Amino acid sequence: MENTDQSRTLREAIVKAIVFFDLFDYPLSPYEVWQYLDRPATLAEVKNILNEELDGISDTDGFYFLSSHPEILSARQKKYHFSSLKFKLARRAVKLFRLVPFVEMIAVANIIGAHNLRDGSDIDLFIVTAPRRLWLTRLFCAGLAKVLGWRPTPSAKRNRICLSFYVSSDNLDLESLKLNSEDLYFNYWLAGLVPIYDWRQTYARLIAANSWLKKCLPNWRELQTNSKSEIKKKPISGWLSAGILNRWEKKTMAWQLKIMPSALRSLVNVDTRVRADDKIIKLYLVDRRREFLDKFSERLDQVLNK
Repeated sequence: MENTDQSRTLREAIVKAIVFFDLFDYPLSPYEVWQYLDRPATLAEVKNILNEELDGISDTDGFYFLSSHPEILSARQKKYHFSSLKFKLARRAVKLFRLVPFVEMIAVANIIGAHNLRDGSDIDLFIVTAPRRLWLTRLFCAGLAKVLGWRPTPSAKRNRICLSFYVSSDNLDLESLKLNSEDLYFNYWLAGLVPIYDWRQTYARLIAANSWLKKCLPNWRELQTNSKSEIKKKPISGWLSAGILNRWEKKTMAWQLKIMPSALRSLVNVDTRVRADDKIIKLYLVDRRREFLDKFSERLDQVLNK
């Protein structure tokens, strides 16, 4: 009986992963199903269940998806090509941003599934900064992007660089940003980060600080970054005293909050959408996580209760 219950629980977990990624037009390979499960299992166990007939689930060319959405297989293939271009553009931007002396890590974000970026979307970057240099970093990076015409606008988002999420390296635990313990989107958001610049293994420290993620996704393993891509940085503190930089940090924080659009400023620290203090800057006026979670619950019920 115990083995039967365990098999049923694993089967439901497999369906759950496939249903969630279906929201983002992303069919899963057996390895990806295993990696994105919310319970521990072996890859062999996952493959055995996938080889059975699962109600509402189809497979083509080794990818699994909802039978009602066979078109997402071709959608995944198209997005791979779109993503390749976007990563080239991201690397170009990162070559410039990494020269800012306070930047410790830059990753492409908002990737739910590998290389799963839409053609018309902008390119979201997640930046980790040195402690007490959050707002100075944003000033430099956002200012450079503005001058170079890289920032998205209401009428032009495709392939633009979005710089709306920064955290300080002394504040790497992001669990407080989850909507609740069932915030699957945030789990996969964090697991989906792709570091392009990683100074002094900041990405490994980020994952270690968020040990809760491996409880949510026990089979997932973080990416191995290439330390050879690092550049040597001469600390700007060698030219300016920490006291001067600290004063500039406070002044730039006050100034940037003052000129922030009123729609964002009214939401600062009200909930998880917009956060702004000396440890984190997260400026997402539109946060669709609740919408995604509601759609996921509805779709999962439809599949499990057929």
